[in-house]
Amino acid sequence: RLDVSGCRGASDGLLQVLSNGCGGCLEDLDVSHTPDSGFTQTPNACRITEEGLEILAKKCPKLRRVAFRCCDTLGDGGLRALAAHCKCLVDVDLSRCKSVTDEGVSALARGCSLERLVLNAAGRDEAPESDGTEEGDAEYGITDESLWELKQGVAASSLRELDMSWCRGITDEGLGTLTDAAGQLKRLTLRGCTQITDIFLNGHGRRGLVVWGKAVGDSRLALRPTIHS
Repeated sequence: RLDVSGCRGASDGLLQVLSNGCGGCLEDLDVSHTPDSGFTQTPNACRITEEGLEILAKKCPKLRRVAFRCCDTLGDGGLRALAAHCKCLVDVDLSRCKSVTDEGVSALARGCSLERLVLNAAGRDEAPESDGTEEGDAEYGITDESLWELKQGVAASSLRELDMSWCRGITDEGLGTLTDAAGQLKRLTLRGCTQITDIFLNGHGRRGLVVWGKAVGDSRLALRPTIHS
């Protein structure tokens, strides 16, 4: 296991050194921009690119766990490389990786038997510029397409923990579709997902699923009654 989280200005050069030094045996790597206790990004931003991650993926095929929290320059191309070369991946943390989109998540879902996936505040989450006449829809990097691919991919049978906190582009329907298919899913975190309602929270049929960060509170719906035979 190698943890270099909080290394300011981490770049492709760092990945090159790590790959050359211990690529053949490396299973657990954390190159997150900030440590777990960090709440703000520092001026010396992460400069890891898709090219650097591709080098890492090719030289470290035994990787099982990777964390790239707050690496804004990390995009879908790097995730495609991981999915193609690191088939042993079971744990991926992409928290606040703003360049990640559904395309990258889809590659991981199809290529790796993930057990834990963290997309906390990942992807773009922006409102379009207004011209003063009409309000458009917000643009999201992570949407129901990611949930659909997780349902369809090899990760559907292995996924145990999913964090979609602050992913405003997902819906009740998308979550319901995934939870119906992901039989091993035990923990779902939805902090900041104000768009998710009781339609999902009180309507999904997954026994044993614990939903964190979201309370049942949509007044339009009532709890389903317990039926005694």
